Amino acid sequence: MTLSTHIRLVDPLPPERVFQFCQTLLGDPDTMLWEHKESYAGQGTMMYANRSGQGYAAMLWVAYHPDGPLPKEDDPDYEDNRPTACIDIMFDTTYGYTGPHSSGCADLHAWLIIRIVNDLLSQYVTPGAPPTWPRFYWQNEFTGEWFDSLENLDSFGDAKKGALR
Repeated sequence: MTLSTHIRLVDPLPPERVFQFCQTLLGDPDTMLWEHKESYAGQGTMMYANRSGQGYAAMLWVAYHPDGPLPKEDDPDYEDNRPTACIDIMFDTTYGYTGPHSSGCADLHAWLIIRIVNDLLSQYVTPGAPPTWPRFYWQNEFTGEWFDSLENLDSFGDAKKGALR
């Protein structure tokens, strides 16, 4: 069993740049094997993905649609409650993960969320831009809830404990 955490970026950002930034959180991007291909979701959605079996703390996928926001699920038997977004970042870590500081997978994912929001998204804030840009959502897989701020992150995991560096 694994913990899958989604971080959805509402505003259009360069997907390859987002992927490369996320890779740096997990290790050295120059040594990582990865691929760029059509997403399993279909509908023209593309993704960057680290290949499995490389020993990193989490698997990484970055999905995007080249023509705008990611399409909603078209299966009538599936209720798609995901917020509309241009990019979906997903980290996947085994529940048995133990990292530095005796951290677990939720602690690691809380740290990844904070780094994406504080380090990656801050690069795209322009002087005079509305304070809501760039917008993001993250999902607590344990409850299924989506959040548009870091306010509830401590109920998900301990980001300080989950830090890889």
